[in-house]
Amino acid sequence: MTDIKNDFEHSINMLQKRIEASNLIHEQIAYLNSERDLKSAIYHVIEQIGTYMTAERAYIFEAIGDFYRNTTEWCAEGISPEIDSLQNVPKSEMNT
Repeated sequence: MTDIKNDFEHSINMLQKRIEASNLIHEQIAYLNSERDLKSAIYHVIEQIGTYMTAERAYIFEAIGDFYRNTTEWCAEGISPEIDSLQNVPKSEMNT
């Protein structure tokens, strides 16, 4: 009986996490649609997602030919930015 209860609680917790993530995504889409300054809006969105995921960093990369260029980076407090070193990264390096 304990296993069934633990499985049920685990399933409920996973469902709650998915609902939270879905709500966050919907909120951020609405935010992007309401903002005039797209650059600051994109930064805000990756900050929110990075914070939710308890990440150290969140990036936006733009594909340019055979390379990727880091166009936006959010870093958690105390984390050094890497945006300058993540320019013209070969696609072959990102796909591994």
